[in-house]
Amino acid sequence: MNRFSLLAATLLLGGCAGAQPAGGAAGPGVGQAEPQRTPANSPAGESGSSAGDSETPLWLTLATPADLERLTDWRDQFVMVRKRVLESESKADMLAGGTLYEVDAAIDYAPPPPGLYNCNVTKLAGRYMEMIAYEYFRCRIIVENGRRQFVKLTGSQRPVGYIHDAPPTDERDKPHGVFLGTLVLGDEAALVSYGAEPERDLAGIVERLGQKRWRILFPKPFYESELDIMDLQRIEQ
Repeated sequence: MNRFSLLAATLLLGGCAGAQPAGGAAGPGVGQAEPQRTPANSPAGESGSSAGDSETPLWLTLATPADLERLTDWRDQFVMVRKRVLESESKADMLAGGTLYEVDAAIDYAPPPPGLYNCNVTKLAGRYMEMIAYEYFRCRIIVENGRRQFVKLTGSQRPVGYIHDAPPTDERDKPHGVFLGTLVLGDEAALVSYGAEPERDLAGIVERLGQKRWRILFPKPFYESELDIMDLQRIEQ
């Protein structure tokens, strides 16, 4: 692993033990102090529900208003973006990608288990290009103390955060997960707290595509596109 890989893994593991990383948390709650929990700084993988409503999924109490809005109509956003790309010169590339780019491709949900993954991001409906798929990098999922942490280990844009189980929000949806986290850029070593810088916040829908494959859909990301899709393929350990 490179320098960032070692740093990210150390910070994530340290956050579970209560260590305070420099520069803030890698997504909601990693390494943050325990008093005064708010949607912007509570541990995102903690079990339980919001105060006063035992039926409210915890991620709903943690997500920022902007991210709640982005996730509300994620499926309609996917349908719109797919139609736009299929009407462009990138149609063949999208069709060649198979289930990764199909709206209703998800199978019965189970969260991605801990371990290493090959992961890449496709940006769809961009300002200058309708579709661009980047090369595969390495990602890791760590499960500890009931929290499922995700970190992209390599590359110039590295999402870091938590994956939560989530009930369907639409009658057309299947059970899925929700990712809440932040974006680390370039050679940065410090991690930005979720909610501290809106342009770094990430919110996505996690779906299972196969026995060893998942995807994270990021509707209306702050940068470059209308929808990002991260492909996660588990590496045999």
